[in-house]
Amino acid sequence: MWFSCPACEGMLIGVGPLQKLCKAAAIQNLWVRARQANQLGDRLCPECTAPMLVVTAPEGRGPPFDVDTCPRCYVIWLDRGKLEKLPGKPEREAELEKRAKERREEHERRERQERLSEISNENPPDPSLNQTLLELILELLSGWE
Repeated sequence: MWFSCPACEGMLIGVGPLQKLCKAAAIQNLWVRARQANQLGDRLCPECTAPMLVVTAPEGRGPPFDVDTCPRCYVIWLDRGKLEKLPGKPEREAELEKRAKERREEHERRERQERLSEISNENPPDPSLNQTLLELILELLSGWE
């Protein structure tokens, strides 16, 4: 879940989606600190309207900065340009995740094909049914003469 504010260009994003975009361990660390935080910020959570808690984001691409979090709704507010400053996934990790997803999809495709093959082998076509259908068609055609 995420929402982008057209006025300030800030972003409200769920912890799950943020972990997919950034280094998961860094976001997990941020979230642990958010659950323990007690410094109320000025921003209200757009979801539940409770005051959001201020937490310092982990060092990433630049110096640390504060973000607003809502532990109740599992969301984080990032001001304009802050998403890019969070620790990114290393290229290797992102590539491994992509390959793993492709392998899962290929495995699922093969399983579907194998199951279809099993079903067709369990229920082979009945040759006598083909003969019966052919006879019915010929009978219908001969009745039109």
